[in-house]
Amino acid sequence: MRHVISGGLRFSAGKYAFSSKKRDFNIPATELPPPSRAVIPLWQHAGKPAIPVVSVGDSVKTGQLIGRAADGVSAKIHSSVSGSIWSITPCTNGRGIAQTITIDVERDEWDSAIDRSETFNRYCPFSAAEIRQKIADAGVVGLGGACFPTHLKISSAHKTELLIINGVECEPFLGCDYYLMQHHTEEIAFGITLLMKALNVERAIIGIKRNNSKLIALFQEVSKHYYGIQVEAVDIRYPSGNEKILIGALTGKHLTSGKLPVEEGVIVHNVATAFAVYQAVQKNRPLIDRIISLSGPLVKRPCNLKVRIGTPVTDLLTGENAWLRTADARFISSGTMTGRQITTLDEPVEKGTSAIIVLRKTATPTSQRCIKCGACIRVCPMGLSPCLLVHSAAQDMSEKLNEDSAKDCIFCGCCSYVCPSYIPLTETIRTLLK
Repeated sequence: MRHVISGGLRFSAGKYAFSSKKRDFNIPATELPPPSRAVIPLWQHAGKPAIPVVSVGDSVKTGQLIGRAADGVSAKIHSSVSGSIWSITPCTNGRGIAQTITIDVERDEWDSAIDRSETFNRYCPFSAAEIRQKIADAGVVGLGGACFPTHLKISSAHKTELLIINGVECEPFLGCDYYLMQHHTEEIAFGITLLMKALNVERAIIGIKRNNSKLIALFQEVSKHYYGIQVEAVDIRYPSGNEKILIGALTGKHLTSGKLPVEEGVIVHNVATAFAVYQAVQKNRPLIDRIISLSGPLVKRPCNLKVRIGTPVTDLLTGENAWLRTADARFISSGTMTGRQITTLDEPVEKGTSAIIVLRKTATPTSQRCIKCGACIRVCPMGLSPCLLVHSAAQDMSEKLNEDSAKDCIFCGCCSYVCPSYIPLTETIRTLLK
């Protein structure tokens, strides 16, 4: 079945160097060596920053706990390298100001409890509660962008009826999820089974873009060996991978304004999260590295890299992976549509970093008066009227904003992308709702 969405954008394969038609099934991800100095923020997740459990001068091993979860919504942080704690200082990242642990790397000695073998392990003697605890102990968070602690997401008091696994990866230039699905299909499928057991659900759907026919066929074959897992092809339009959009496409459910998916009996996890769950439960491996995409028009060789958390971005941009050095380069973390601009290449890779994209700088056009063309309304996948929302805000019409369901905005950026008057619609709406 082909599931389509309303609105959205279609990015041409020719326009982007790292589209699905350009991906090579046979190229393995390059594993980068540990950095000489790792910079590990204690705030890499939704909720509260983790609290340091080490001190300056302490010696740590790869995989060792260095930050315990704070009370409430939080996640554990582990060292991705071996060495000595050089500093623990407040630093600013995309979430705010939090303690950051800098480690001088001296060797690569791993915690002995971690199974580093590539052998696939299908034996799981753990109960649902034990699975949730192992996920919490590993510091696993949602790797689709929000970085909500996974153990809390699967511990909801609401009854879950369906697990959806997001394998859409709809943003241009990204290929990390695609790589994982191609090269770690069994681990992802088993990770889905672990999540199903933890949630006590008997049905899971994997959504994959319909133009990835080989990948769909691969998962259909593998899923035959796992109870309750089915594969569905979804529309290639952006933002078909958004949680709310994907739920609507796969189930026909349209979430009530202000409600979370779990309140409707549905939970969505990214394929990379399912892989991290497999590693946490079956390998005792905390979330200390991940696959990220290095791509964009100014990258010599777009590719996927296996990178330790805490590795400075500048370490990614060397050798064959070097970018075409030019004064007009700009760097985006995790997605051209929903990601953020990197201000310094000393910034570290975090749990939620799915890509480093190198683009050319373009002059920011001056915003003009709205010409009432309706382009933003046509592309809005949530059926909103972005231009009217911004107009209502400018007139301080709070009641009108509520009537127009401003809180249903998913900040996909489609409206800003198509606006001929260069009005920063998405950014304005985001500011209004803060």
